[in-house]
Amino acid sequence: MATVGLQQPLVVGVDGSDDGLRAVTFAGQEAMRLGCGVRLVHVYHESVPMTPMMAMLPAETLREAGQRLMTKAARVLEETTGGKVPMEASLGHGQVTRLLLEASGDGRALVVGRRHIGRLERLFTGSVTTAVAARSGCPVIAVPADWQPDRSHARVVVGVDGSNAAMAAVHVALEAASQRGASVLLLHAWDLPYPNEDVPRVAQAFESWLQSFREALSEALVAWRLQYPDVPVELDIRREHPVQALSEASRDADLLVIARHGTGALWGMPVGSTARAMVSAAHCPLVVVPHPMPARAAEVAAFGVEHPS
Repeated sequence: MATVGLQQPLVVGVDGSDDGLRAVTFAGQEAMRLGCGVRLVHVYHESVPMTPMMAMLPAETLREAGQRLMTKAARVLEETTGGKVPMEASLGHGQVTRLLLEASGDGRALVVGRRHIGRLERLFTGSVTTAVAARSGCPVIAVPADWQPDRSHARVVVGVDGSNAAMAAVHVALEAASQRGASVLLLHAWDLPYPNEDVPRVAQAFESWLQSFREALSEALVAWRLQYPDVPVELDIRREHPVQALSEASRDADLLVIARHGTGALWGMPVGSTARAMVSAAHCPLVVVPHPMPARAAEVAAFGVEHPS
């Protein structure tokens, strides 16, 4: 699987489905915005049984089918970009997750199409998306089935929880919003973990913590506001289940950005479990940001960016 032609491309998983082609379209639009290339990747297995009682399809047949899928994906990319984006194609066979991760090792981001819920025949199932998001050194972008390439809300939503990982996600969101001419919504959702929350002492303690959280987050954002003065930023702290809050906010967003994990997080938003849930629950493209970001990320114009110390 050759992956050495382009420098820091957007890498797209191609599986022949409408969902995969939608990811190609998304990557094409992003590549034009970022001024980078696109690497199309298709992975086929050595052999695939048609039914338990039938002979396996040989690797050569699967390779030929994969080449046809890549040709179709390349055509979609060219139509999306007008042929203005450098492209390379990488065809390989083996374990899908491993090869996708290898192909995106030098990428800005790995883009995959998210299937319709319940359509088990898709190659890029939620489990594959979750697997690459959990292990990738670059951001992973899951494009949902209801994403529309001609629809814009001029808003990027990012989940925050007070962790360093979440602050890296904030940087990614601000960079993406700056390039889009969009605003950023910082969303923190919480659910008080005490059954006796109505006791005045408990309520007072929580209000005190909430005020401290607001102040700490506002202080952390000072540097970001100086770096991105053109990006309007809004803070939304609400009492709601994090997955429900993020899912609802994603209905009116161009991107939803969350951190892969959040060691040291404050109350609420267990980011690891939230990221897994949002793979299926997001209504807009979901960007899962790894933490810590690799050192080379500081050189990447978008998605793979490193938050300042």
